[in-house]
Amino acid sequence: MTITIKNDEVERKVRELALRTGQTLTGAIASAVARELAATPRTHETRQERYDRLRRLSQETGRYIRERNLRFLTDDDLYDELGLPK
Repeated sequence: MTITIKNDEVERKVRELALRTGQTLTGAIASAVARELAATPRTHETRQERYDRLRRLSQETGRYIRERNLRFLTDDDLYDELGLPK
C-alpha cells in the first residue's frame, strides 16, 4: 500500500523524526500515528459498542418496567368500542 506525501514540510519532518529515532520512514510514521491515536479519544463507537450499549439500555428499561408493574397502553386503553378516544 502506498501513501504519497505532497507536503514538503511534512516530508522534512518525517525524515527528521526518522533520523532522530533511528527508524525507517515507515517506522517513524507508524510510531507517531500510534502515539497520536493513543492520546486522542475516539468520537464514534463501534457497531459492537453501540449494540452493547443499546442492549444494556433495553435490559435496564425492562427491569424498570417489571419492578414497577408498569404496562404498555393498548388500543383498548385509548379508544372506546366505537373507536373514539376515551
